[in-house]
Amino acid sequence: MAEVVVSVISACFNHGAYLDEAIASVKDYNWKVPVEHIIVNDGSTDPATIEKLAQLKAAGVHIIDQENGGPANARNTALRSAKGVYVLPLDTDNKLRPAVFEKALDIMEADPSISVVYPNAQCFGDETYLWEPGELNPDLLLARNHIDTCSLMRTKDLIAMGGYDDKIPVYGNEDWDLWLRMYFENKRMFYLRETGFDYRIINRSLSRRESTPRQDEINEYIVKKYAVQYARHYAQLYDEKKKFENLKSFLRNNKLKSILKTILGKPLVKY
Repeated sequence: MAEVVVSVISACFNHGAYLDEAIASVKDYNWKVPVEHIIVNDGSTDPATIEKLAQLKAAGVHIIDQENGGPANARNTALRSAKGVYVLPLDTDNKLRPAVFEKALDIMEADPSISVVYPNAQCFGDETYLWEPGELNPDLLLARNHIDTCSLMRTKDLIAMGGYDDKIPVYGNEDWDLWLRMYFENKRMFYLRETGFDYRIINRSLSRRESTPRQDEINEYIVKKYAVQYARHYAQLYDEKKKFENLKSFLRNNKLKSILKTILGKPLVKY
């Protein structure tokens, strides 16, 4: 058997209704390189999902069962089994557009300095719009995540980053944490201006249900974890009068004034 080049990894928690679509979006494409798809059943409790996963496993789909540990933990489980040179996370309620990720693969094969290639997403379901994350924007990234987890990554770089942080207090923000680590470690992230996947908007989804009302808690965890890096970044903004409004706005909107004041070691005076 040829060496696996791309490992698509998926964490599944009670998304049995969408599994066939996600799997088909990977399986039904004639990839030019060997691809594997690993699905981790993250302790699903929905009977229909459990039955669907059992059927898929019996049919030969690579499924790993574990107790519920959250999406970060489930992706790390899949990563430990991944054989691919590249890893491509795909949420089980989304659908891949493989041709675009083959272009991403070509980009990364041609330039070994690139650690991540991320594309646009076509949102569908409860809302419909084109998500264009744009070029990596450090100011924006430190304030909030603007890049989805469905991105092609070098497996060795993801492992070097320690995988996903499964200690993050709220599910749905593990990709933000990973992109911050990539940025702080000077890993190159390339924006591919094409639509690489279909992102299902479910207003009752895990990330929307938990993340939105607890964003302050998430921000506090992230800033404390990367206190030195945030200090360096915002100290620079502090010294650039034209950008000081950005800093004030971030602190005000995310209720992090006392944290950043401690980090910077000086009062946040007005100019």
